[in-house]
Amino acid sequence: MPRVELLWRAIEVAVGAHGKEASVVVTAAVDPYAGFSENRIKHLEMVQGVVTRLGGNGFLVKGWAVTVAGAFQGFAITRENAWLALASSLPTCLFWFLDASYLRSERAFRLLFEQIRRGTAEPFFMNATARGYLESLDEPARASLGWPSTILRPSLRYFYAALIVTAIAVALALGI
Repeated sequence: MPRVELLWRAIEVAVGAHGKEASVVVTAAVDPYAGFSENRIKHLEMVQGVVTRLGGNGFLVKGWAVTVAGAFQGFAITRENAWLALASSLPTCLFWFLDASYLRSERAFRLLFEQIRRGTAEPFFMNATARGYLESLDEPARASLGWPSTILRPSLRYFYAALIVTAIAVALALGI
């Protein structure tokens, strides 16, 4: 378990002694994690594990997207078939949607993490992608989890657009 740094605060206390006022400085240790029970910390760890797993899945999807697009375009060049290069755009779009799905879920679990941290989430609730949970969020949070805003995130938009532009460039080079 990591060492918790304690915040030390000096508190000046006036103490009356037989009619005389004396000033005494008392140093108290205040634990910033005092409001976190073991169960809440365990819940945060569980949600963090899901977020980590979803981030890893998004990374793997990007790797597969490059591999499949590269294979299509390589075969297109070998066979001198421009349509095969353009066909690589279909699996690229499917990978784009799958990656957006992982990113949307990851963002929903990050919102849940924040609710747990503040103590406003139901104990051990883990269904952050359920319709009921998503509808219970405030408007800015719901907007950030919408499909258009997720699919068009710069991290996805530029990556998958580059794969599609490459497919078009290969098709044009092959004389479509």
